[in-house]
Amino acid sequence: MSWIPFHDRLPQLPLILAGPILRHTCSESVTVWVALKESSQVKLNIYTTRDDGSTIERLVMKGESTTVAIGENLHLLAVTASGEDLRSRQIHAYDLSFQKGDRASQNLQEALTSAILPQVSISYFQHQLPTFSLPPEEIDRLKIVHGSCRKPHGKGRDALPILDCLIENAAEFPDDRPHQLFLTGDQIYGD
Repeated sequence: MSWIPFHDRLPQLPLILAGPILRHTCSESVTVWVALKESSQVKLNIYTTRDDGSTIERLVMKGESTTVAIGENLHLLAVTASGEDLRSRQIHAYDLSFQKGDRASQNLQEALTSAILPQVSISYFQHQLPTFSLPPEEIDRLKIVHGSCRKPHGKGRDALPILDCLIENAAEFPDDRPHQLFLTGDQIYGD
């Protein structure tokens, strides 16, 4: 395959370049980070679920924000939703929608796919929304995952997919899912 300059590949990429990533969750609010290729007004909705996470129940939090341009084709956002208090021992789902100027709004699944990425799954459930659970109130039930810096170009296999397996195996069990991820690199990333 021949090398194609980034600017020529940009139209083939989905709206979402990186994310969504849960940045903060607590009973009063949820913050999601995302990087986009275009400026957008972004809405975040948080839902309760039932049937061990497999059914979306009701909207309990919402938030809205606009991206900040970091470059011509890089727009960042951390959007926070608030509303009713969330409970631990409950699986919650979230959804994002993206409004780009006067064009039709895109949902999360549409913003993740494109001609070169026609199918992207970021859910362990049929409803295809990402899910999370709050840390349990009992400290001895807290599940923490720790890693150092990631080096995708380094030797050896990437260990981060193990985290995906851990979440998938416990997707229906809020107390058994990893609750927090800490990546505490030991260098200044000068390389």
